[in-house]
Amino acid sequence: MPEKKDATIESHFPSLTDSPQRGKVRYKLTDIMVIVICAVISGSQTMSLQ
Repeated sequence: MPEKKDATIESHFPSLTDSPQRGKVRYKLTDIMVIVICAVISGSQTMSLQ
């Protein structure tokens, strides 16, 4: 059986660090990265910050 590779967001972007400030951050960095990756894959061209 082939060796299983680590397929996490953290393993693909090791230079990104997440040091949230208590009370100021609603979402984890990995959650935001998943949303961004999905948007790029789906062809999103604009971003609304409402």
